[in-house]
Amino acid sequence: MQTGLNQLVAQHFLPAPAEGRLRHLLPKDGNHLNVRADNLQWADRGEMDDLVVLQRFHACGVRNAHSKLTPELVREIRHLASQGHSNQQLATQYGVSRPAISLLVRGITWRTV
Repeated sequence: MQTGLNQLVAQHFLPAPAEGRLRHLLPKDGNHLNVRADNLQWADRGEMDDLVVLQRFHACGVRNAHSKLTPELVREIRHLASQGHSNQQLATQYGVSRPAISLLVRGITWRTV
């Protein structure tokens, strides 16, 4: 059972999910902080998989509401890393974690930049 503000909004403004099917409450725009009724939907496991494929459930890069970086900053960080700046120095300078810098520099995250 889900709890929190999104659950309260759903209870008051959305029709109840179909009986007998495991349903999950998801934000349509992928932003879990956006709990407006018009942004919430009930989805089963198959629909959740479709949302992931469409990248609406897990927002990536600048589409992620919590992202501190932009494509321009990613390019800048990679350039500085190639000149010998440490991941810890870059993490402190840009306000992100050292592992986030490591993944970014190695191309595991922000692959499209």
